[in-house]
Amino acid sequence: MASTIIQSADTEAAFSEWKAIRYEIRTGGDETDSADHPLWNRMRDAEDRIMQSEETGPRVAEIRLWVGIITFGLLYESDHEAARREDADWLLQYAKSGEQQNEAILYAIKALRGENVA
Repeated sequence: MASTIIQSADTEAAFSEWKAIRYEIRTGGDETDSADHPLWNRMRDAEDRIMQSEETGPRVAEIRLWVGIITFGLLYESDHEAARREDADWLLQYAKSGEQQNEAILYAIKALRGENVA
């Protein structure tokens, strides 16, 4: 059986870029999702690299979960700030959305990190 080397460097780089662009869009006051907006195009490109990466492992799975919760599960700026820090504990304690799917994603992130959920 061949051993598999788990790598995440390219996905990490794309995620850092994705978070920086998303922050720039949110703080720049232009959150319009325009098909020809250069920032949105760059963010979508970074997201495609994250989701279509052939890299594997817990960190790659965690990054993909963060992209999902940031994109679809957070409402308030304080929640987005905690997500940029990848602070699952803060979100579990203080996130205002109270959505069960968000909790499930955050618990999955903690499990991938090997952290207790209590």
